[in-house]
Amino acid sequence: MGMIQNIREYFHQRFLKEALHKPVPASRKRVNLNTSKTIGILFDATDQVSQAQVMDYADALRLSGKRVHLLGAVDTDHEDGSFPFPSFSRKQIDWALRPKGRAVKQFLETEYDLLVHLNPKPKLVLDFIALQTKAHLKVGPFLDQNIYDLMIDNPTCAIPVFIREMETLLHKTNTNKYAHA
Repeated sequence: MGMIQNIREYFHQRFLKEALHKPVPASRKRVNLNTSKTIGILFDATDQVSQAQVMDYADALRLSGKRVHLLGAVDTDHEDGSFPFPSFSRKQIDWALRPKGRAVKQFLETEYDLLVHLNPKPKLVLDFIALQTKAHLKVGPFLDQNIYDLMIDNPTCAIPVFIREMETLLHKTNTNKYAHA
């Protein structure tokens, strides 16, 4: 089992490197949390606590006038359509750990002002989606690859701490103060 997983991860990394060298279709522009109108959130939806924390955050963003699109990765073999958000399971991941399916396709078809991989630790399938997503600013966990524009290096923190750190950094990068300079 370990050797097969290593082979899958090898090819995943290979496809990831190839995708990193392709031009990104979304143009980069000045974006921060306050100016973002559309926000895409990728997250590990395997446990209910994480789901609730992400849903609460998405609701708070919606209350502030943002359009929020969620995509959860569920680490099970069966599809459970009972989630209140679009998701994909292990059944929808190919041999090279690339996610497929209608929910993934719909998420990738939308262009976002801000993309957030809301997980303190990298997750291969979500990082692959983040790489392919059209977004003006991408935020996620620290990686060796250059997928995210802003990376947060705190792999042991809980999701609420990750959100707080991300928002603190995004508020410090408020581009409106310097727009006339």
